[in-house]
Amino acid sequence: MRNGPQTRGERNRRPRIRSDLLAAAAVPCALLLAAPVAPAATQTFSNPGTIDIPSSPLDPHPVTASPYPSEIAISGLPAVLQKATVTLHGYGSFFPADVDVLVVAPGGQAVLLMSHVPNTVGQCGANVAGLTLTFDDDAAGPMPGNSPPGSGTYLPTDLPDLGGCGNDPGTLPPPAPSGPYLNAFSPLIGSNPNGTWSLYVIDDTAAEEGEIANGWSVTLTATDPPTATHPPTPAAPTATQASDERRCRRLLDKLGSQTRNLWKDHSRRKREKIKDNRAETRDKLRGLDCSPCTLLDAKLERQSANLKRDHSKAKRHKLDRSRDETRKRLRELAC
Repeated sequence: MRNGPQTRGERNRRPRIRSDLLAAAAVPCALLLAAPVAPAATQTFSNPGTIDIPSSPLDPHPVTASPYPSEIAISGLPAVLQKATVTLHGYGSFFPADVDVLVVAPGGQAVLLMSHVPNTVGQCGANVAGLTLTFDDDAAGPMPGNSPPGSGTYLPTDLPDLGGCGNDPGTLPPPAPSGPYLNAFSPLIGSNPNGTWSLYVIDDTAAEEGEIANGWSVTLTATDPPTATHPPTPAAPTATQASDERRCRRLLDKLGSQTRNLWKDHSRRKREKIKDNRAETRDKLRGLDCSPCTLLDAKLERQSANLKRDHSKAKRHKLDRSRDETRKRLRELAC
């Protein structure tokens, strides 16, 4: 509270009424509406059983591996898939270009991991053994077509049939789903990873045999679905708070009246007296815990009243923008 008259400079240095409350109130509202980010869980599931790949007895009919399919049952993961990779452990074949490998997710999405690798005549019959092959959308590149594959991490690879390097079955025998097949894991993102993952392996041309000696594994990263978070219901105001709000409303009305009075044509002495009275009203408001909504409502009323005065076009445009900003902040606070 003032102890004596103030100079005009002191009055001009006064901050806006409770602007700290108005600025702080908008931030919590935005934070409360944001959904929390669920932590990702990554886990590897394996089926170490050998997958035997016999040679196809008669071209062009493929022969299925044993077992067909090899399965991994998955449970307990969060319900939203973020990433998947598949690894073959101990892969070997006397004619690798004949081998086609397909993985099917619980939702039925089928990704062709490899086919016609390699696909260059003179290389497609090269013997490979004991390989560890990981298929990952983040790999540097696909499996080679002009040399025997080696252990490593590759993109799912379906090379074109250049002739002499196996047949193209188009689709794997039942119970595998029919093609066309996916060439990446990315379309699986967002699906539920829980359930049975199935690996289908065939030899599509009569000749040599092979195996996946130590089975296969799938590594999955998943998160829980986001949950909507809503602002908590505000507590009912106490009797003291309700009384303060009524006093705030009365003082704000008084301040608006004093401000409008200043717009009138007064003597210099009269104007100074009105300014002193307005400063005293502001002091009283600072002693109360006025809600941001009440302050913004009063501000909007003053801006609307000011727009009724005779202003230049530029001034009216500026006042319109200020009033729109006040309305926007009122909506953000859900007043």
